[in-house]
Amino acid sequence: MKSIHLIAPSGASLDNKSTLAGIDWLERQGISIQNTDCVHRVYERFAVGDEARLAEINQLPQVNSQTVVMAMRGGYGLHRLLPGMEWNGIAKAVKSGLQICGHSDFTVFQLGLLAKTGAITLAGPMLNYDFGRLADDGAPVVPDAFMWQHFQNAAQNRSVECQVSAP
Repeated sequence: MKSIHLIAPSGASLDNKSTLAGIDWLERQGISIQNTDCVHRVYERFAVGDEARLAEINQLPQVNSQTVVMAMRGGYGLHRLLPGMEWNGIAKAVKSGLQICGHSDFTVFQLGLLAKTGAITLAGPMLNYDFGRLADDGAPVVPDAFMWQHFQNAAQNRSVECQVSAP
């Protein structure tokens, strides 16, 4: 994985410290981060208005197929965009190699894409929660090594295999 293209399809990040910490950590891993402007957008509780968030998603077929698309965060509001999704174009990009990942509110997009086209996305990490978490004192928290290892494997090999040992 050489690059991540960020999207902000749901809620706004009201504290840029988290998003900037996540971007910084990923860049230190040698990953190029694209579309970083999306992390600064705020429109009411959303990252931007519905039309602009929908346009950002519908432009995913233009993203290089070797790139991983990652949702900035979840929150609320993605379901409002579903009727305008260009499902077939997005599915074609996924089938050509584009990886799309996220969870939380992003799941409605993932399930819609699967139901409409059969295209499979990755229920995986998001920028704010998984790479930009902050401790109580505001210091960045190092992302979980288990998550990072399995995310890289899933993105590069398009498969996930892990074992959890528990007493």
